[in-house]
Amino acid sequence: MANIDKELNQIKNAVYGREVRGSIHDGIDKINKETEIATGKADEAHDVMESIINDGFDNAALESNFEQKLDDKINNLQPEWTQFKEQTNQQLAEDAEKLDIRKYTNRISAIASFAFDDGSMADYTRFKPIFESEGVPGCAAIITERTEPGYVSPTGGTYMGEKELKELKELGWTVASHTHTHSNLTELTDSQLDFELRESSRILKEWGLDYDIFVYPYGAYNDRVIKKVREFYQYAVDIDRYRSNLPGSINNMKISRVGGLSQPNRTLEQCKAEIDNALLTGEWVIFEDHAGYGFYQDPANLDLLRELIQYIKSKGVPIVNIRDGAMMKANIIEVEGNTDHTILSRDGKLSMSASYQMERSTGIKIDTPITEYENNVTDMPITNNQATEEGFPEGLGGTLITHRQRYDNTDSFGYQIYHIYSSARTYKREWRNDRWNEFERIDSIWRITKDNQYSISTPITDFPNNQVTVTNITSPEAAEGSPTGYGGLLETYRLGGTRGNYQVFRGGSRTHTRRWLSTNEFEEFVVMGEMLPMYTEDDIPEANSANRGRQILVYYGTSQDDKIMVCMRKADGTFSWRTLNVT
Repeated sequence: MANIDKELNQIKNAVYGREVRGSIHDGIDKINKETEIATGKADEAHDVMESIINDGFDNAALESNFEQKLDDKINNLQPEWTQFKEQTNQQLAEDAEKLDIRKYTNRISAIASFAFDDGSMADYTRFKPIFESEGVPGCAAIITERTEPGYVSPTGGTYMGEKELKELKELGWTVASHTHTHSNLTELTDSQLDFELRESSRILKEWGLDYDIFVYPYGAYNDRVIKKVREFYQYAVDIDRYRSNLPGSINNMKISRVGGLSQPNRTLEQCKAEIDNALLTGEWVIFEDHAGYGFYQDPANLDLLRELIQYIKSKGVPIVNIRDGAMMKANIIEVEGNTDHTILSRDGKLSMSASYQMERSTGIKIDTPITEYENNVTDMPITNNQATEEGFPEGLGGTLITHRQRYDNTDSFGYQIYHIYSSARTYKREWRNDRWNEFERIDSIWRITKDNQYSISTPITDFPNNQVTVTNITSPEAAEGSPTGYGGLLETYRLGGTRGNYQVFRGGSRTHTRRWLSTNEFEEFVVMGEMLPMYTEDDIPEANSANRGRQILVYYGTSQDDKIMVCMRKADGTFSWRTLNVT
């Protein structure tokens, strides 16, 4: 007979996850049942022996008859046990494959994804050709009721079925759940909620699709919904625009997205800016979009989508499906209860409710005293509106981390860290004398890029705001237009205003500089401390506030002496070029 203790130990030693726990529960239940069967078979064997003895068989007949009947009973049990063993081993193999910690990575650089809601046939007819030709995957969130043959939409829309969805899966897409009927989950009864989640996951699993990834309809959820979603899904995607997808901040049940091109008031430049910011922070950017919206009926807007994809690729940012993105950024372990949690993030950091908690920022103000925070580390998102109204740094949304660690019955060691969302800028303030002092910036404004990430011809608007970006120029293409004709170190100062936006180029024995003009272009490089920019009398720049304080050299050939002129403001508010007296 099979060694039940050995099988039980193998199950106990498996990696514990949601599905594995289910496998263990089912496995133990089956073991108990098979143990009962085995016990019953042994009792039957005992009865056979008693019957043989009572019938008065001789010893030889007794031994032969007993062994034959016992073998028959054991052989009858063996196929049942073998089937159970094979099913259990198969389930454990699948779970071990999903949870093999050797596959876990912590990608610190940026990645991007696209997630399309509802499963409209337009995902297949409009988006699939673009993504397939660009060689990148997408994600379709499916309302499984609408995939059934003969489904008639009350709005007249058409939806993908099993054939189209499996084809997308073959192309590398994630095909996730968007519930069974697209109901607002917060408005359902417990039984209705269970059906929406269970039925959608069941159908996707039968089709070999991503049955353990979920996208909230309408972005609607509460604690009850999240608890139920955890029973069926490993990851859940939200539409929160302000929560970070960085390790240490990401929530597997609230993976955030940003607005895609079809969302209200979104532009291509705004979407590109999301990628630019992600290059600084290592963020996972997920664009939310709907192929069925009227926006994409215009072929020109589909061209914008292709342009966005090509821009992301040009920046060296991988475009991945949701599952692969989660394997790079999501938490490895995330167990949450009503009040407690344990999280092992992708960067290897462990946080527990005894020392750390995440909360919503409802009611939090810039002057909320530390005494209203829990006695631990509290992490909460601040929206752009909150930041503007309350006066958080730069008036921009971000993450507020409050460290309240009482010592000797005081809060003297308390402080707050404020990370601006989608940037590397960080501020800090301390709790002193029962009040907060002012936020002060604590991160470095210097940013070192990889070689040739920017070139001499890159406009300053492509560089990150409020930072000094240092790029080593080594390739002939990136060095084209340099003042020396070859590579060097390019320092780009984008600190605001005309005077705060300029570049310094260090190459060879001289250092050159140039300013970003109000005409949205760089002036010519000049040698720092040695030469002024030179103009003829006919091409002197306009006298205005942008050129205030600027000195230039005006030359007239051989007809008269050169002049040094400076742009100055007059009492009436106008500007003019005035000649400096040089003796």
